[in-house]
Amino acid sequence: MIHQKDEQIAQREKKIYSLKKKTQELEKFKFVLDYKIKELKRDITPQQNEILALKQETNELDAKLKHYNQVSAGLGFTVDDNRTRQDQMQKLIKSSRATIRRNEIYIRSYKNAVYWVAQHIDDYEQLKFSINENLYQYVTDM
Repeated sequence: MIHQKDEQIAQREKKIYSLKKKTQELEKFKFVLDYKIKELKRDITPQQNEILALKQETNELDAKLKHYNQVSAGLGFTVDDNRTRQDQMQKLIKSSRATIRRNEIYIRSYKNAVYWVAQHIDDYEQLKFSINENLYQYVTDM
């Protein structure tokens, strides 16, 4: 019985020894892994700072983009307004040109009528007839 107990104690001491060895080995792994974790955290920190800087830059660029979109929209309204004004001015120019052409034709025909009337300045009867025929229409238009 003592011998069995000694064997059990010896087996348990071996088991304790092997478990202590495993514990030492695991502590070595733990130390190595803790060191690697610290290294990785040290490497991650600058990247996180860079990420934060890039996020801030992105936010600033987004704000600029919103501002430029607002300016662009305002300029679009201005361009549309200017196009409308230009179209109205072109219509006004066309109608003014037509009015000028009509007036020039009217003046030219009036000048021609006066010229033909002036041809009969020496003969009163012929002058009277020529005035009635050529200039009477200009007097009645007024």
